[in-house]
Amino acid sequence: MWVPWCALPCSATWGGVVGTQTRFIGRAGELAAFDRALAEARSGHAGFMLVAGEPGMGKTRLLGEFERVTRSRGWAVATVRVSAIEGAPTFWPWRQLLRRWLDSEAGPPLRAAVAEHGARVARIVPELGATGAAVPVGAEERFAAFSRFGALLGEAAGQGTALVLDDLHWADADSLSLLASVVDQVRDSRLLVVGAFRPRELAEHPSGPELRRLVGRHPHGASITLGGFTSAEVGVSLHALLGQRQQPSVVAEVAARTRGNPLFVREVGRLLEAGRPPDAHLPDVIREVIGQHLDGLPPECRRVLAVAAVAGPDIDARLLTTLTAQNAAEDAADSVARMLALLDTAVRAGVAVAEPDGRFAFVHDLFRETLLQELAITDRATAHLRVATALEASANPRLAEIARHRLAALPFGDPGTASAAAHAAGQDALAHFAVESAVDLFDRAVVVAPDDLPVPRRCEILLDSGKTRFMIGDIAPGVERCIAAAELAQQAGDAEWLARACLALPEYPYPQWTARVAAWSEQALDGLPAGDSSMRAQLLAEQSLTLVFVDQSDQQESISRAALGMARRVGDGAALRYALRARQLARSDPPGHAERLVLGGEMLALGQRVGDLDAVFWGHLWRFDALVQAGHIDAAIVELDRLEPHVMAMGRPIPRWHLLRGRVAMAIGQGRFAAARELAEQVRDPVGNRSDARPHSWTFLQIARFTGDNRGLPDDPMGLPAMTGNPIGALGESINRAPWHLAFGREAEAAALLSGLPEVGSTRVPRFVSMLIDATRCTVAAAVGELDAAAAAYANLRPHAGLHVTNGAGVTLTLGSAHLPLGVAASALGRTDDALDHLRAAVAANEQSGLAPFAAEARYHLAEALHSRGGPGDQQEARAQTRRAAATADQLGMAPLRAKAGDLAERLSGRGLDALTPRQREIAQLVARGRSNRQIAAELHISERTAENHLRGIMISLGARNRVQVATWITGTPVD
Repeated sequence: MWVPWCALPCSATWGGVVGTQTRFIGRAGELAAFDRALAEARSGHAGFMLVAGEPGMGKTRLLGEFERVTRSRGWAVATVRVSAIEGAPTFWPWRQLLRRWLDSEAGPPLRAAVAEHGARVARIVPELGATGAAVPVGAEERFAAFSRFGALLGEAAGQGTALVLDDLHWADADSLSLLASVVDQVRDSRLLVVGAFRPRELAEHPSGPELRRLVGRHPHGASITLGGFTSAEVGVSLHALLGQRQQPSVVAEVAARTRGNPLFVREVGRLLEAGRPPDAHLPDVIREVIGQHLDGLPPECRRVLAVAAVAGPDIDARLLTTLTAQNAAEDAADSVARMLALLDTAVRAGVAVAEPDGRFAFVHDLFRETLLQELAITDRATAHLRVATALEASANPRLAEIARHRLAALPFGDPGTASAAAHAAGQDALAHFAVESAVDLFDRAVVVAPDDLPVPRRCEILLDSGKTRFMIGDIAPGVERCIAAAELAQQAGDAEWLARACLALPEYPYPQWTARVAAWSEQALDGLPAGDSSMRAQLLAEQSLTLVFVDQSDQQESISRAALGMARRVGDGAALRYALRARQLARSDPPGHAERLVLGGEMLALGQRVGDLDAVFWGHLWRFDALVQAGHIDAAIVELDRLEPHVMAMGRPIPRWHLLRGRVAMAIGQGRFAAARELAEQVRDPVGNRSDARPHSWTFLQIARFTGDNRGLPDDPMGLPAMTGNPIGALGESINRAPWHLAFGREAEAAALLSGLPEVGSTRVPRFVSMLIDATRCTVAAAVGELDAAAAAYANLRPHAGLHVTNGAGVTLTLGSAHLPLGVAASALGRTDDALDHLRAAVAANEQSGLAPFAAEARYHLAEALHSRGGPGDQQEARAQTRRAAATADQLGMAPLRAKAGDLAERLSGRGLDALTPRQREIAQLVARGRSNRQIAAELHISERTAENHLRGIMISLGARNRVQVATWITGTPVD
């Protein structure tokens, strides 16, 4: 039976003790909010609550009451109070929380969930078991680990579990990011997660505002803010503390002075108990209370607590024994006994608290802060060094804490040792997916490193800092660190570290990086030992990849072949993967499609042999790309089907993004536009720091060009910003935008994009988009009358007529058989017989491949060409092809093609010219003879503006988009 909160008896208190009974005061609205959250979670809807409150507002006390009532309802509850300490182990709040969960009666479901979700979760919380095989560290792997962690919590919740994190504002950035991930993903389970925090401190936390936003938009998320006690509640609190009711005037004065803050009410109550008026300055009151507690301690106890304050909020009795040993001859047992006696004194004085498990802690952080402030700078630094030394000597050194103490001791102590400690802690944090912590530690290692640090050590720290910043999407600083490492290695003549710098950010397609790597790789190769090696093979592969982005793609062939040959001879898996990737990209032009199918098979076999899911993924994806270009659409889709279980097993966003992009391309190619739109919505945000709305806008441009439906595009899709920093991205815009403009009759915009493309055959066109560029140029140039451009593109594309038009690496779209753009270009060039051959072949190839939209477009253009030739039987066949094109357009919802087919049908019926006035017919005849507007105006003795207006009216009446189509209407032959 679900019992409402208000019906339960109260116990425990904030304030004082009344006899042996305790009371919980106020907070009826907050408790009701908890009650609603528990009810929703009990029905299977995971909930998240944030409790905000200034210091002393009673957050901890409220959470205690929540825990008591939640347990009384049969729920499992695990609570942790986050420590205000830098350098705690990675994900320390979560590790503490799950350790307590495992130790409770609710532990078995959690262990079962751990067994299911594997090693990546244990990388976050080692207490959950062995981490198994090493997992690469990166943004995708971290995302996958966080995703599995959220799934684990949801599954382990069982019949009801509440997780409580107090003092959330002190959590490390990675722990907050993990909590945000759980909030963002967990929906259906009997889990309730509660976090309490100070608003100001959390707002200053990099992850704090995002966490609050995610809870706010979660369907079962809630936030409450604790205010001060009402005047009546202040009266109840004073009564509980003093054992008697206070005069209303006293209660009112205390309420006004404290603003109802329960901590302040309690301390003012103690003043009243001591016979003092409640008008002292409150901060002074708090300091005075703390001072009174500390002043009552024996000097040795206070000295020990000062050292404990330096060590952290949790008081480690054994560590303190080591740090404060009176002499080397003191017996170990006597030392421990002496320390426990001193801590017992601190507990009785109200400065420390003894936990049930034998640990000690400061009763409030204000005590620790006061003790730290009393220490002289020299004494504090000395204490930090002593703590670091003691931690380093322990059997299981806590690297993050050692780094914190080494860094805090500076400028005392050795900066090189402090830098090394920070670097080691950063590597440990990164190995456990604590990326934000790693970024901070690597940065601090760079800053404090001494000037005489050896070049290899400085390069290593710079590269770790740069790669980790790059990983979280902090691109510019990350690249700068890697550049600094490369320049340092270059100046020192260290070829190995120069090579490592070149390999730091593979395939980073921006000039400020790739242009440098192209030069650095040459220097590094010259400096490395001659002969085969894994490093040399990887560097050759990286050089080949880099050439894609620096207008030297023509050199990729020989360099990628050399890299792959060396990697095969060396037999190193990492080098072979790298070299296969480089070779695949070097052969991503149309002639390389058959070799890419073989390379995909080799990568797939490598992955299956060593259990490398990444290699399996790329092998399947490369085979998919090659099969699409070969026009084997059914086989390509089978490859995607085989790929999907591996993508699901990887659990990472980027592989899933590639899989979905392939599905979208196939759906569009087959005319399943609604399915394509639904899939496209899922690929908008592959991973926080890697998302880019522009490629997904390109997908919706493709759908819109077929359907006439611009849903999914920005309000002003013509205003999409240009990708000025990425030349490949700029080419992608032209490929996708120009046909979209044509579909909506914007020839000028399409022509402008055409003029911005590199010249035909330019090395500025990467191999993997060369076919798309040529096909787009054929289609757009033919439509806007740029016949020289159409002829050049036709000549370049003609040798690959038997293939399908797509990008040769990472397929994002297919334009169907290459015969279609070739036929369109040939028709515009007046090569009607060639055009008819191409277009008939396009119809057959696209129908055989199941690409109905392109078969319909080919039929429409075939009808246009037949009408233009006007030979025996051409008009009859043209009408048949038009009807079939229109029928497919109707069936698939291709509104632009349906409209064009309707216009063509009218022209074929001979009714179109009837709509023209005599003057319009006269002008149309002159257009067909190749006259310009100025020549027409002179010949008919009218103004050029009038001639232009007449021509516009003619185009509207005939449904023509340009002068070429007007001439075709009149004579059936395009104007020269």
